[in-house]
Amino acid sequence: MKWLPPKVMKKIPLRKIRQDFSDNFRWWYYDGRTAEAVIVLCKENTWDSVRIFDPMWLTNLSSEDVKTLYKCQIFFEIGDMEEILEDRH
Repeated sequence: MKWLPPKVMKKIPLRKIRQDFSDNFRWWYYDGRTAEAVIVLCKENTWDSVRIFDPMWLTNLSSEDVKTLYKCQIFFEIGDMEEILEDRH
């Protein structure tokens, strides 16, 4: 009897997200209620946001967007940080 190899995914399906937002970037923060990173954008007094639930989605960003996020510290509530640190132990 011959065993067939298992069928596996070759590419991870990732959600498409907005690209090239570096010029409109204002700040980003961690939303403890939804467990998402929220990227806040503004262009000509029009505010918008991009919500990132899975860190893997960041691989869809352009290299310039990744550099922008890397340079800017993410904001968070102290209570959210304490909760995350407690979960690690």
